[in-house]
Amino acid sequence: MVMKIMRICLSAAVLGVVAVPTWAAAGSDKTDAFEGIWTEDLDRESGRAELSKERLDQIIKYASEGKADEEKRLRKLYADDQPKFWGEVREFFHRNRPSGPNGQRPRGGGRWRERLQKQHDELLALIKEHRPERARKLADLREGDADKYFREFSAQRRIWGPVLEARKKGAKKLAALLIKDIDLVEDRDALLREIHGADKGQRAKLIKELEGVIGKRFDLILKKKKLQYEALRRRLKRLQEELERKQQELEKLTGSKKQAITNRVNELAPKEKTN
Repeated sequence: MVMKIMRICLSAAVLGVVAVPTWAAAGSDKTDAFEGIWTEDLDRESGRAELSKERLDQIIKYASEGKADEEKRLRKLYADDQPKFWGEVREFFHRNRPSGPNGQRPRGGGRWRERLQKQHDELLALIKEHRPERARKLADLREGDADKYFREFSAQRRIWGPVLEARKKGAKKLAALLIKDIDLVEDRDALLREIHGADKGQRAKLIKELEGVIGKRFDLILKKKKLQYEALRRRLKRLQEELERKQQELEKLTGSKKQAITNRVNELAPKEKTN
């Protein structure tokens, strides 16, 4: 089961990363300046669209199955041709979805496996905290149907993964906004289902309710973008401070080569023996 969980976590990560360009394309209609904000997942600018080095390492190590040559090839392919890289990796994970208790066990290191197990458990705990009924459904599937568990866990990871990532980064306000957005999206979807089957009399009332939900989402998106703006300003300030430190270091080193060499030689060379 541990190996199945690792496949599920990594497969969800791969499919989530590959799906990002599709989301971006869906909201790229230049005729509507506001369309992109509705199709944009709230976490896209806060980390999920940008693949972390750690996650890339996990994906490559798993897909290479512990083979050093294959790992080297995949890293080169990622550097040279990312579309082809993601195509190969996505195909690998489709071929290696959890298939039963005797599924193939990939070779490789152990630390990254432990991290995947931890991520899996943390995500389940988060879902249990906010959607206990879904957590129970996942628990039942985990025991009885690995394929369905993979599909359902992948879907829930796309929803709740950004919240978990925000919490880990200490971005409590962003995490709270993401949770509110999940609630609003569920309210929106429920209203749309009702509108689809409503008669003319009910439709006007439901449309009014939908306008209210969409308005709340708009306000929430503005709050999120303000948080991102503030975070960017803080990051720029840190970078400016680092730039100034580097400039001072460069100025200090300029013209001091001879002295630096002398000091280093004195540090490294053994002291003269005294009689």
